Amino acid sequence: MNDKTLLPIPRESLAKLLAESGSTQTPEEFLKQREIQSAVALNANFAKRAKAAYWSRLWLLLSATISIISWIFSPNWEDFIAGLLLSGMTVVEFKVHQWFLENDPRAPLWGWRNQCLFSALFVLYGAYHLLIPSPSLAVLDEMGVENMAASVTEIEKIFYFSVGLGGALGQLLLARYYKNATKLD
Repeated sequence: MNDKTLLPIPRESLAKLLAESGSTQTPEEFLKQREIQSAVALNANFAKRAKAAYWSRLWLLLSATISIISWIFSPNWEDFIAGLLLSGMTVVEFKVHQWFLENDPRAPLWGWRNQCLFSALFVLYGAYHLLIPSPSLAVLDEMGVENMAASVTEIEKIFYFSVGLGGALGQLLLARYYKNATKLD
């Protein structure tokens, strides 16, 4: 296991460890070193990203579950593909969360990739529904309710455009947040 999480230790224990290693530094001098300060800052950045990944993985899990349940009750290609992709992304996000908790350097890159993929899927989802009207609108056309079908189509296009754009921007912001985990302030 690649566990690099910093653990708080009492001052006396650190002083004892330093003395046993032959160091003449006091605990305060040791902690003021640039490398130690960077490690502490990096640990704090990774801890913040782990919280974001925690919520992101729940969002992905919920989305995957809804897609799978929808596919089970009404099998269609859209739900099947969405369920499959979201399930895979959920697995990766669980791993990203674990890596952030362990200060593993793979976390920012894999989190960034996963969220960029999620962002791209939001764009594709919005574009797909923007270009291809819902099958339920064909029923309205068959019933002779053309004006209603046209207005519903426009509302649907605006809705899916908003979902695609808003989701994509949100996931890109999270991807950037993950990627910048190693930048110290």
